[in-house]
This record gives sequence, structure tokens and C-alpha cells, in this order.
Amino acid sequence: MVWLVLVAGGHASGKKSVCEKLRHEIGEIQGELNLGIHLLDMKAYQVLAYKPDVDFDGLIQHIDQLDKEDAESIVLVYGNYALFNQELREMANVKVFVDTDADSRLAQWILRDVAHGNLELAVVLKEYLDKARPEYIRYIQRTSDFADVLLPKGANSLGVPLIASSLLDQIKSQSLSSSSKSFSKSLDSFDLRKEVFEEDLQYYAAI
Repeated sequence: MVWLVLVAGGHASGKKSVCEKLRHEIGEIQGELNLGIHLLDMKAYQVLAYKPDVDFDGLIQHIDQLDKEDAESIVLVYGNYALFNQELREMANVKVFVDTDADSRLAQWILRDVAHGNLELAVVLKEYLDKARPEYIRYIQRTSDFADVLLPKGANSLGVPLIASSLLDQIKSQSLSSSSKSFSKSLDSFDLRKEVFEEDLQYYAAI
């Protein structure tokens, strides 16, 4: 049985970092559960850059295969369009949107590809302004409406360890029947519901 966590957000928003921190937190506190933890980068299924042209069928087949191979595991899928596809969303137990602001995302992109990479600043800025920014506004930003949890601070948010502990509590308490897998169906037992985690608050605006 696979427990699926989807982590979406804009370019350089910290999606991978959130998943890596989730994996670490789960590993630290899972105790005797001995869950397998898989990270899947949606870039492997991206057909065309800067468009929602993703091989969702291939990704879903990969997740289904992991479901068959492992007795019980957590799959962390991260990508710009992790919350774009309805079928994928319906499979998920937790849906996260890394809601970092545009300035922070651009700064991180520059650090990654200019300061620590080999691209020129002018190239990165042009790519951001001409492609990434319009793509985010047109396709990605609105998928935050499908999220169960919003993380404005990315991996630095207080919400990440809470997601890990709440998911493990759900796994421990829920039966293995497929009817209990859906996050939406077991929302009351998850405790997070629709949360926005801020720097100075553990959680805000429970809905």
C-alpha cells in the first residue's frame, strides 16, 4: 500500500527540499513502521518545458508499480504540476503547495544557476520573465487551490515536521482498506486540514 504525498509549487520554490526534509522527519520518527520512502521528480515525466505537458499516465503507472512492490511505503512526488492532474490528486493522501513568493523563487534560481552554476544572470532573468513567470501565473499558481497544506516558507516552515507526524499518525490509526486511503475521506483524522504555516505561527486559518 502506498501513501502518496504531492508537493507542488513554482520554479525554485523549494519543492525538493520539502520532500527531502519530509523524508528525514519520517525516518526519524517512524519507529517500528519500517516504511519505504520514495522520492519521484516529475521532471522525468515532463514532455515540454514551461507547459503542463506531462506524462501523467507514466507517472501514475510508476506509483502503481511501487504500490505492488512494497508492502507499505510513502511516495513523495514533487514538481511544478504535482497538483495539476485530477486523477493524480485523487490518489493522494496529502497535497502540499510550496507557496514561496516570486522574489524568493527568483533569488533561489539565481543562486542555483548563476552563483553555483554556469549560467549568466541575463540568461536566467530572460528565462524567468519570458517563460517561467507567465507559466506560473497561467498554470501553476491556481493549483494551490487543491492543496491541503500551504507552505510559504518551504522546507523552513514549521509545517513540514507536522505533516510528517500527522501522516504517520494517520498510517498508524487507519485500516489498510482502500476506502480509508483518501486524504479527503479521512480529513478529520489528519488534523492539518487546510493550513497556512507562517514563520511565527504553528498554523493559521484552519478551514
